[in-house]
Amino acid sequence: MKIFIRLGIAVFLTFIVLSPCFSVDYFSGDGGKNISIAIYEPQPHGDIPKDQLVYIQGLLKSNFNKFSAVRLIEQQHIDKIISEQDIAVSGRYSDEDYIKIGALANAQYFLFGTIQNISANRYRIQLSITDSSEGIRKVTFLKEGALSALLFEATEYLLNGLGIELTAEGKQELQKLRKEAELAEQKREKEATQASRATTQAQKKQERKTAQAERSKKASGTVEKIKSERGKYAERSYVGAGLYAQMSPNETAGGGIEAELYIPLLPFLTTGVSGRIGALGVFDDDGFKFSQDEGNAFNWVVSPVIGIVWPANKTIRVYSDILLDFGKFGYLSGVFNDWFTLSFDAGVELHIFGKNALSLKYRGSFYKDNIYTNSVCLGISMWWND
Repeated sequence: MKIFIRLGIAVFLTFIVLSPCFSVDYFSGDGGKNISIAIYEPQPHGDIPKDQLVYIQGLLKSNFNKFSAVRLIEQQHIDKIISEQDIAVSGRYSDEDYIKIGALANAQYFLFGTIQNISANRYRIQLSITDSSEGIRKVTFLKEGALSALLFEATEYLLNGLGIELTAEGKQELQKLRKEAELAEQKREKEATQASRATTQAQKKQERKTAQAERSKKASGTVEKIKSERGKYAERSYVGAGLYAQMSPNETAGGGIEAELYIPLLPFLTTGVSGRIGALGVFDDDGFKFSQDEGNAFNWVVSPVIGIVWPANKTIRVYSDILLDFGKFGYLSGVFNDWFTLSFDAGVELHIFGKNALSLKYRGSFYKDNIYTNSVCLGISMWWND
C-alpha cells in the first residue's frame, strides 16, 4: 500500500504547482476563497491500512486545492490545539468543542469521514463537512463503490455543498483525473493480485517443504526410537521356563515343562533354543491315562528357534517364533530322531516384575498324517543383560 502514499504525494504536489495557472478555469465565482477547512483522515471501520487512509486524505486535499480557492488547515495544527486544550481526547466532539477548536484554529469547517471495505475492491465511504461555528453538519456524502471513483465524485458533491460550482472545464478535468486514478487503481489491484498469488504459491511450496521435513523428521525419529527405546527391550537375552498343556485331534493330550534360551540376532530378530520334557496320554472309555507302551509316555524335544519380537512399551512385549522340533520318545538315550516337525509360537510377555516377565503363548505343531496339535504355555522369563 506504500504506492498509495507515493501517488497521493505526487498528485498533491503537482496540483499545488499547477493550481495558480488553472484554478481560475475550474470553478466559478471566487471559489470559496474566504472559506477555511481542515480535512482529516477518515476513520476506518474494519481492517483498512494506514497508508490507504493517508492516500484518501491527500487526494481530497489535492482536489480541494485544485478545484476551489479554499484555504486548507493542516490536521497537525488542529491536533496540536486539541492536545494543548485537552479537548475530547476520544475524538468525539460536542458542539461546544467544534466551536472552540474552530475559533482557536481559525477553521470554519471540518471534513471528517469513515471508510469500510465491504468486498474485495468495493468500499462504503462517508464524508461530512461540519460547520465549526454551529457544530452541525453542512453536507454529507455517503456511497458505495470503487475507491477512486468515490473520492472524485465526493469532491464535486462536497464542494457544491460549500457553494462552490465547477465550470465545464473543471468538471472535464475532474473526470479526466478520475479515469487516470481508476486506471492506476486497477493496475495496483492487478499487481496486488499477482503478488498475492505469487505469495500464496510460495507459501504453499514452503508448507509442502515443511510438511515433507516434518515427515522425514518423524520417520527418522521413529527409527531412532526403535533403535533406542524399543530396540533396547527387543535386543535382550533371556531364559524362560514354564508349564505347557497339549491337545491334538486324535484324542491325545499331554503336558510338561519347557525351558528356553533366546539371544538377539538382529534388532527385533531373535534366535535361540527350546527344550521340553513332557508326558503323553490318551482319552478312552475309562477316561484319560498315560501311555505305558515301551515308556512312550515320556517325550523329549529340542528345538532351534528363530523369531520376531516387538516391544509395545517397557511393559508389554509381543513375539512370534518358528521352531523345528526334534523329538524322542521314552528314556533319554540316543539321538533325538524319533520325529521332527515344524511348530510356531505366538505370545505376549508382561514385564511387571522388573527383569522378570510373565509369559503366555500359544503353540501349533504339524505332524505327519495331517495331525495338528495345540499347546498353551504359561511361564516366567528373565532377562540377564541390560
